[in-house]
Amino acid sequence: MNEKLIAQMMQQLLAEAQAGGSIQNLNTDEQGLIFARDLISMSNDVYMEEMPAPVALTMFAQEPGISEGAKWAGYRMYSAAGMAKIMAAYGTDMPMMSAKGREFFALMYDIGLGYGYTYSDVLAAAMSGTPLDNILALNTREAHERTVSNLLWRGNKEYQIVGFIEHPNIPLVALAGGWAAGDGDKICDDASALISAVNSTKIYQVNEFHMPSKAWSRIQGLRLSGTLGTVLSFLRASYPEIQFRKNSDLDDDGICIALDNTRRHFAQATPILFRQLPVQRSGLDLSIPCLSKTAGVIVRAPLAAAKSSKVI
Repeated sequence: MNEKLIAQMMQQLLAEAQAGGSIQNLNTDEQGLIFARDLISMSNDVYMEEMPAPVALTMFAQEPGISEGAKWAGYRMYSAAGMAKIMAAYGTDMPMMSAKGREFFALMYDIGLGYGYTYSDVLAAAMSGTPLDNILALNTREAHERTVSNLLWRGNKEYQIVGFIEHPNIPLVALAGGWAAGDGDKICDDASALISAVNSTKIYQVNEFHMPSKAWSRIQGLRLSGTLGTVLSFLRASYPEIQFRKNSDLDDDGICIALDNTRRHFAQATPILFRQLPVQRSGLDLSIPCLSKTAGVIVRAPLAAAKSSKVI
């Protein structure tokens, strides 16, 4: 029902009421005393377009011991050399273990994005009951999270930050792809090839398999030929030790990732994620600066992961 029709109905009702003497001296010109828009109830809640939450922030464990005030994030890697042997009676030639270590450093970067409002905004919000500060704060936090997530995945060439997907030492496995139209057998072969790239190292065992949203929907509903189950149920039964996950962070790239995900292998150096600083006033304007801090993702064992070519 449009506003013009509402106005006509309201004018007719008020005119009838005035003619009947129940309402005296009521102006029914134009749209009447009560305008049509006044009859439309506005919700006090504010709704925003929803987007998938960044997966990288919870996927990669936080590296412990990194101070919020640190300029660099560093860690040490050790390699040991030595072999035990059978000792002869009264032997004095016992071999000794030796160890060598290397230090790696990554520069910490501050990420800033704040929000604010004017005195006029405050008055308008008070009158309408709309919490503008909550809307802006929510958007600002989301922007911080997505910026950090993008750095963890793709890094930043300008600041020489290497992301997980762009890491040169993580193997790239060329798959047949075409999951959007491919049959279940080919999809299973692709998934097995990516998992084997990690498991064949004999050191690492895949415990997580991440795929784009469209690929997840495809294998979730596609029945495997000759069976009553889906491709996803087959993969879960074949690899019970692996957690197959939908990862919306991979939607743009359309790739899959298989990895032995532990903090020893992969971690993030993000000591600060969206911290609101004290309110600052400039004339009639109020601003709230917000800060995040990260050095990106730490890849200690690149062979514990494998990334695929585009599958969907």
